[in-house]
Amino acid sequence: MEFRDVVRRRKMVRTFEGGRIDPVVVGRILSHGRRAPSAGFTQGFAFLVFDGLEETRSFWAAASAGGDDETILASVRDAPLVIVPLASKQAYVDRYAEEDKG
Repeated sequence: MEFRDVVRRRKMVRTFEGGRIDPVVVGRILSHGRRAPSAGFTQGFAFLVFDGLEETRSFWAAASAGGDDETILASVRDAPLVIVPLASKQAYVDRYAEEDKG
């Protein structure tokens, strides 16, 4: 499939049905995410996964504490899965300090 076809067929989801996502599907999502390019093959990233309404509600409570973005978040709070990508600046600093990157 061509990239232009992927972009054309994409859809924005703003409301979510209840229920859980099959763990096999979650694994596939994370596996594809790990295939993302990484400068110097540093692989200085990880994913924090909130799975199920109990975990995702905890995430949204912490992420929006004291904020005024309730209207924006109202439609995504029921998402059954939240994946937060994390990056390690130090991993990339260390990698680019190695001899082969000098």
